[in-house]
Amino acid sequence: MAAVDFSLDVEGAKSLPLVLGSIGRVLSDWKPISRPLDKLLRQNMEQIFDGEGLGKGVGAPWPRLDPAYAARKAMLAPGKGILEFSGRLRRSLVFSNASGHIGRVVGKTGFEFGTSNRLARIHHFGVRENNLPSRLILKFGPGTGADIVELFQQRLRHEANAARTGE
Repeated sequence: MAAVDFSLDVEGAKSLPLVLGSIGRVLSDWKPISRPLDKLLRQNMEQIFDGEGLGKGVGAPWPRLDPAYAARKAMLAPGKGILEFSGRLRRSLVFSNASGHIGRVVGKTGFEFGTSNRLARIHHFGVRENNLPSRLILKFGPGTGADIVELFQQRLRHEANAARTGE
């Protein structure tokens, strides 16, 4: 687990309990950040697909296609990238209204993101018996982690300001 550092400037001793209460509210209920968090993760997935495995601060590209399959795919789906033969898998991870998309708060302090598209698991882990290599789809680098921390910080600033001004 990565450590997260942030600083907090509080003006006036009376504001401190309000600000600390805001921190508790933000960390105990993720619903207010669920839409921006889902959008951020969908943007990350778009970068992964555009880069055929490469994304914001994330490792290696996906293994190239088998030459025989690549030739057949070029005829049937010209111009389509790796893992994009029909486009359904990509759409389910990039568009919130696409079939199979999952982006929701679980409980009060959890967030589930992904797809119910069965091909995601097959391609993510690969199939040794069929010589299908693993192509990691759901991967998030330090850049995405920093963006998620920033979402929480924005929400915290909003809550702290609202508590201080009585809104």
